[in-house]
Amino acid sequence: MKRIHCRACNACGLTEVLNLGRQPASNALLDNPISIGRREYPLRLVLCRHCNLLQLDYDVPHDELFGSDYPFFSGSVPGTVRNAVKYACDMISRLALDNESTVVEIGGNDGTLLKEFSDQRVINVEMSASAAYASEAASIFTMRTPWGRHFGELPRERADLIIANNVMAHSPDPRGFIDCVKRNLGDFGTFTAQFPWALHMIEQCQFDTIYHEHYSYFTLRALMPLFAEHGLTIYDVEELPIHGGSLQIMVAHTGAMIPSIRIADFLAREREAGLDKLETYWKFRERAWSIRGDFEAFLSQHAPVYAYGAAAKGNTFLNWLHVSAEEILAVGDSTPAKIGKFLPGSNIPIISEAELLVRQPAYVVILPWNWKDNIVDKLHCIRGWGGQFVTAIPELKVF
Repeated sequence: MKRIHCRACNACGLTEVLNLGRQPASNALLDNPISIGRREYPLRLVLCRHCNLLQLDYDVPHDELFGSDYPFFSGSVPGTVRNAVKYACDMISRLALDNESTVVEIGGNDGTLLKEFSDQRVINVEMSASAAYASEAASIFTMRTPWGRHFGELPRERADLIIANNVMAHSPDPRGFIDCVKRNLGDFGTFTAQFPWALHMIEQCQFDTIYHEHYSYFTLRALMPLFAEHGLTIYDVEELPIHGGSLQIMVAHTGAMIPSIRIADFLAREREAGLDKLETYWKFRERAWSIRGDFEAFLSQHAPVYAYGAAAKGNTFLNWLHVSAEEILAVGDSTPAKIGKFLPGSNIPIISEAELLVRQPAYVVILPWNWKDNIVDKLHCIRGWGGQFVTAIPELKVF
């Protein structure tokens, strides 16, 4: 569905920032390389000049993005597991959670994070059937329903902690999402959300983080009035070194908590980065096209090559450049549910890490660049036959 009004403030007049063409859903992996009947949708990043929210101007139906065979499982990513342990320890201590506390995770996937709240009452609100099944198998109470204005209420008392780690952008209706937080958060409860900070996306030209599952790209400046409209206040913010640079916000009912002075510092950084000026976004678009040209030049000289990481961001990148399976022969991955399938659009086959190494690639293009260090550590043996790694964002590097 094409949008002409802002999904946050309902203003009209959205300004196009970057058009990535028509693309299939980035996580819609194929069982075979025959793509007849595959659906493609416009992928355009636009800016609301009224509230400064970056967003997509087209909504792909939720069930096509988060269907029963959704291939991502939190527990399969070691970095996500480590982050879950740290987050849970921090929140239990900071919020003084005990065995009477209720913790709700929105989009809790397979329950990796909620397992760390072993002394609390936990609820996973997960709409993807495959992830919900894994969560239930781990004995976590799971509600198979989307979070939003039609959610209703939790089956128990209102929550002491509501978690939305990298899922708030997955809602096509941020106002309905926040309204649901308001209704289900205890009087002195806290809502936390982690999301890639749009400041880093613009400054480091992380255009591959734009895909259909991410309807919105948040800044603090765009979010604060949206929460205030619902009687909620962002009372603290922290920068996290995940997903290329993320923010974690802490939110409470207005008046329940004293806001941190750190909020002003983050707003100042957004202002200094020029996120309120159109020329900032024009420069972002120019850099994206420059990166595209550099990678096309690399492929013209060195293809065929191999890649690693069948991640959504990689599919955005490959499909915008129209990369084919003749240029990248295969992409290695460690997630069992992905191996043996094919990337949407490019039809590149997904193989195991072991198979990738057997083929002794001369070049391995790291598609999920945010996990670059982990991937290099895992595949360091390619150095033995003179193999090299490649990243394209924020600039082309062969190392």
